[in-house]
Parts: sequence; structure tokens; C-alpha cells
Amino acid sequence: AHIFDNFRVQTPILLEFMEGLHEHCLTISQAARKLAQLESTDKNLIQEASVAGMIHDVGRLILASSFPKDYSKLLQDLANSHEREFSKAEAAAFGASHQETGAYLLAIWGLSNPVVEAIAYHHSPEESTVQGISPLFAVHVADCLIPPQPPKLLKLPPRPPIEPDAAFLARLGLANKLPAWKASLGILNPQEPAQQENASS
Repeated sequence: AHIFDNFRVQTPILLEFMEGLHEHCLTISQAARKLAQLESTDKNLIQEASVAGMIHDVGRLILASSFPKDYSKLLQDLANSHEREFSKAEAAAFGASHQETGAYLLAIWGLSNPVVEAIAYHHSPEESTVQGISPLFAVHVADCLIPPQPPKLLKLPPRPPIEPDAAFLARLGLANKLPAWKASLGILNPQEPAQQENASS
């Protein structure tokens, strides 16, 4: 968790963004661990899923601390956009997305291939060659269902959960598992609150 202490930022939006990102990564670490436990008894895989969740957005820290003004502008312009659009904008502005940047750093640090793959492809898992239960599956699903939120200073509406990549899940033989995962993580479908209200009235 203390990896966040190694990066310094210089704008109010980035300061708030970093605080929110820390909380988001803690949440994704816990969620990824839970998802891995639901689908595997491999203790090493479960631990790697938790680690990958904690550091899946380390590339954001690197880009934001290296280009604070430009990254602040990117946040203001695209803070409520789809994560894949944001990654493309990062690549256009800085030469690499936060996925690529984070994976490169973690590979240099010597983290395991499954963890590096989870960071490299957590927004684009269909581009990976991963087969079967892995940290990538856990982090991708967790990050879709519990997306990072824009800084409150931008006064934007909260980001809702999005559906994980259907083709990727089908490739893993997990296409029918989403309702159970949502229930385990406490994620409601959009129609459920209304249904509950109607039932109680």
C-alpha cells in the first residue's frame, strides 16, 4: 500500500485523485481476492490477484507524477469517460497508457508474469493470451464492477459499474458467473433498487 507514498503530485485535482485512487486500489485488491477465491483454491493465485488489484493502477501514479499539469487536464477533459477511452488518451498524450507504463515498471521490478499481465491488460483482457482463472480475470472484473471515481472537485456524477468483457469471460468458460460475482461483491443491477422499492410499497 505504501507504494503510493513514493509519488508526489502538485495540483489540487491530482492530490484528490491520488487519495481516491489509493482507496480504489485497496477496494479492488479485496474484490479481486474474493473473486479469485470464488473460482480457485490456488493460494498463490489468490494472493497474486490481491497484489495485482492493489497495484493495477500504478501506471497512473507514474504518469500523473511525471506530467502533473498534462495529467490534470486529461482528468478534467475525460474524467467521466470509459476507461478504455482514457487509456487511449493517455497513450496519445504520453506515448503509453497507464496499463503499459505500470506493466513495464513491474516487469523491471521482477513481479510474476501473472501479476504483470493483470496490470498490462486489465482494461483490454481480450488482447491477452491468458487462459483459465488468473489475476487478470479477477482484476478486470473487479475494476469493471467497482470503477474508479472522478475527483469530487470536478463535480461529476459517479461512475456506474460496467459490464466486464463478455468475449474474454466466454473464452475462460465463465460467461454465466457474473450474477454470482455481483452478489458476492454487493453490486446491484440497475433495476434492483426500483424492484425493492415496489416490493416494499
